[in-house]
Amino acid sequence: MARKAGSEEHREALARLKERHDAEVAAHGEYFAIVERRARLEAELAGIEVEQATALAAWVDVADTAAVGRVLGWSPNKVRAAVKLANVDDGGSDASGAMSSGVHTAAVVA
Repeated sequence: MARKAGSEEHREALARLKERHDAEVAAHGEYFAIVERRARLEAELAGIEVEQATALAAWVDVADTAAVGRVLGWSPNKVRAAVKLANVDDGGSDASGAMSSGVHTAAVVA
């Protein structure tokens, strides 16, 4: 229903429209702030996963793959696969700069 410009009903309708617009803008801003925060957290989590894989690779370098698997509740094959992925993430080289097969020598012998 049309309201006469300048009437009390017209001012109230404009106030309601402004409140609704302000609420929409605030909700939009909040949503996209959360989207941005999620993207930052996902990037941080990816970095932590790389750190975890690197730590696992270092552990397997000084321990038997099967023993590491027993501690983690993983099969030796899963440990080898995780170490191989860690070596792919860091360019495939070990601490000396030599290319690594991603498998501990004890695992190769077994």
